[in-house]
Amino acid sequence: MDRLFIGLGVEADWPESFPEGRILEPRNRHLTLVFLGNHTSHRILNELDSLPVLRKVGLAGYFDSPLFIPPSHPRVVSWHVAMHEGLGHLQAHVAEWIRELGYTIDARTFLPHLTIARAPFEVKKWEDHFKPLPWTTDQIHLYRSMGNLQYEPLWSHTYLSPIEQIDHPADFAFLIRGESFKELYFHAITALSMACSALLDSEIPLPNMGILSSLDGVIEGLNERIAVIDGKWGIELKGVPYSHSLRILEDGVLEWEMIVDV
Repeated sequence: MDRLFIGLGVEADWPESFPEGRILEPRNRHLTLVFLGNHTSHRILNELDSLPVLRKVGLAGYFDSPLFIPPSHPRVVSWHVAMHEGLGHLQAHVAEWIRELGYTIDARTFLPHLTIARAPFEVKKWEDHFKPLPWTTDQIHLYRSMGNLQYEPLWSHTYLSPIEQIDHPADFAFLIRGESFKELYFHAITALSMACSALLDSEIPLPNMGILSSLDGVIEGLNERIAVIDGKWGIELKGVPYSHSLRILEDGVLEWEMIVDV
């Protein structure tokens, strides 16, 4: 019997050092969607061919706070993932599919987080060390827990990357992909925060979601956020020029070449 779960492989510009603790190696860091428990792996591997293609594009977001589990006597250091619709929908659909196969899974509300370390550790040192950090994922896996902080992917599916930095005569540029204009906005924020982490300031309100129905609305929302944060902190980003470089790929995926003025 194997301890199995379905999760997302996560990439980020990880800190070079951490406070004391048993640290997970980058290749073992993941975002669990559904924990299956102890099962023989061959059954679920045979079923995975029927997993619906729930997304075409991977996801991008950020860690917004440290999370210590369980709260009363923490044994795990994790980073909480700021929730957005794409992640919530993906988790709900995977959980529903697993239940339809007859598996019993945890009924607790989804708590998106990524485990960084296990005990022994000092909570205060980890609280002081934390800074918001953007992340991306373009792979979903069936994992097997190997013990000793090791996790082996038994099955994988790759999505289109949500963010891709590209060469451009301008200061710098990205290809941003999403399945809606709203998602394009959030993926663009994640890309911009890789150069300016102040854009993740949770005290700055999000734009009126009604404007995120077109590329012009996405750019308007981005520039509003850049202007507010520049006024608060003073940042090097000048803004995102209005652009008509939007492509609609197969299956309706939106791809935008975002140029950034600095």
